[in-house]
Amino acid sequence: MPAKQLYMGRGFALGASAATSSGARLYVISAGLGLVDADRSVPSYGVTVGPHGADAIRARSIDAFDPQSWWTAVRSSAFSIDWTEAFSGEGPVLIALTRAYAEMILGDLIALPDAHKERLRLFGLALPAILPSDLAQSVMPYDERLDRILRGTRTDFAQRALSHFAEKVQCGDRRDDRERVLSILRRHRHPDRIDRPRMTDADIVAAISKHLRTEKGIGRILRRLRDVDGVACEQRRFTRLYHQAAALQGLST
Repeated sequence: MPAKQLYMGRGFALGASAATSSGARLYVISAGLGLVDADRSVPSYGVTVGPHGADAIRARSIDAFDPQSWWTAVRSSAFSIDWTEAFSGEGPVLIALTRAYAEMILGDLIALPDAHKERLRLFGLALPAILPSDLAQSVMPYDERLDRILRGTRTDFAQRALSHFAEKVQCGDRRDDRERVLSILRRHRHPDRIDRPRMTDADIVAAISKHLRTEKGIGRILRRLRDVDGVACEQRRFTRLYHQAAALQGLST
């Protein structure tokens, strides 16, 4: 199927919507296939360079896992394009990245010509810490105040930032774009930090089960757990426990 039909979740939907509304090409940085045109037909697969989950490739690595070596290997696949294609048009090139994926493609980003680096706009949490100075200048300075503008989770932070930038920030050079982002963020205060109690898996399953009686939708129940019950629960852990709670009640998910 076309790559854009294979990927699910709010993060990818935000990126795809931003590409459509701005008339831009959409590409996928795939840990299984390389750099993929979203219209390209690709096989189904399950691979991630993230640290957790059944599809985490580092868990299957016999030796110490090197994400850049892995990326070099998958970039040789028949489905992967060269970066020159992504930069073949004009204007900025927007990339949403988790830290793990930034580390994976870091060698490619460093090797880009200076003119391409000037066109880069990078979005994600804690990226400047792992980037050389010339690339760190391309990171748009979004922080947790983005939640005041476009709510979401840490999992989709990079795509939310990219989406907001594509829709609300008029593109100039890198310095101007960074200043525009900061100017927008200054209008909003940082969200209040909530000291949420830690709970066992069994406690969270019980809390989810309670909400399953009155709420529908995994996202709405996670929000109630955090905002109403004040429970700290990382999204991946919550998803696992949500399916457990639903199974206990005989619900399909």
